[in-house]
Amino acid sequence: MSKFSYDVCISIAEIVQLTNQNVLAIQFNVGRYGQVKKMITFEQQTDGLVAIKKVEEWLSMPLPYEEYSNLIKHNDLDNVLPFENYTCRGDALGNAVYLEVAEYYPETQILRLSCGS
Repeated sequence: MSKFSYDVCISIAEIVQLTNQNVLAIQFNVGRYGQVKKMITFEQQTDGLVAIKKVEEWLSMPLPYEEYSNLIKHNDLDNVLPFENYTCRGDALGNAVYLEVAEYYPETQILRLSCGS
């Protein structure tokens, strides 16, 4: 299984702030252009760094054909390669793996990630 991890481009201060957040859900892009998003919810509050690690675990899993087809349908792949070329879900992000923004919404306890290339 491939191991996906973001290239973290947020400041140390922002990383420290993530550890102080009570996150119930995290939303992130599944494809290169953000047309397809995913939300992972937690039964109990967790901090932002733990939530991001859960996203990386999810993106490390094999890409199911149904998700691949959905990304094509929504034009959310940079270069459409044959399905066999995607070793994990994170491959669908193309070069948009630079974690640039982690926005926390305290009223809903949702953390939203934005990545660039």
